[in-house]
Amino acid sequence: MRMGKIRFRSQRSFTLIEILVAIAILAGGLLSVFYMFPLALKQLRLSKLLMDTAFLAKKKLEELKTYNIVEEAEGKEGNFDWQISLGEEEVLEGVNLKKLILKVESNSSTTPKLSEEFVTYLPFEEKSD
Repeated sequence: MRMGKIRFRSQRSFTLIEILVAIAILAGGLLSVFYMFPLALKQLRLSKLLMDTAFLAKKKLEELKTYNIVEEAEGKEGNFDWQISLGEEEVLEGVNLKKLILKVESNSSTTPKLSEEFVTYLPFEEKSD
């Protein structure tokens, strides 16, 4: 009988180093995704706060226009404090306008402090004595 060499096919596979490098790259990618989630949540909360602030300001300014209120006022609504102050009077094309400044501030301890000012002009009639 003839004893010959047994030949094995040359098998191609990954080495341990290649596997470790692939795992390190995958871990780096996953860690960067995990770090982005808290940042995205923070931005989402800030965006909601800005939207709520703008909504409250629009609501208050529409109340002023609807009821033709041209006076200083302040109050609280939800997590916000608001204050209306009067600016200078102006006359534009025969219409007397009163500048109203609405300041809205967040007062919640769980959200970042935010303070925004909104300005509008309302017509008013001069009081004659």
